Amino acid sequence: MFYNTTKEVGEDLKEYKSKAISQDEIIIRHFLKHPYQEFSPSELWINLFEVEFTPLTSIRRSLNTLTRAGNLIKLDKMKCGIYGRREHYFKLNKK
Repeated sequence: MFYNTTKEVGEDLKEYKSKAISQDEIIIRHFLKHPYQEFSPSELWINLFEVEFTPLTSIRRSLNTLTRAGNLIKLDKMKCGIYGRREHYFKLNKK
């Protein structure tokens, strides 16, 4: 899901929605390949995306979208992220 907070329209909006869906798919496929592992947003960002072209905030958005949809579980377990701030781990919801 793309949250259109900047009021994009036309082709730009189509592109941003497509990228958001693609990011969600990449992330959920990774969790499905590793159903017993836990990952933080920055771990996913560094290992699955070209960081110079994908903002970390997009990965966080995707994790929130997938969690709200019931695909992932946000854990209380945390680690220090790449910017020195603590971040939660996520795992696959094996419902």
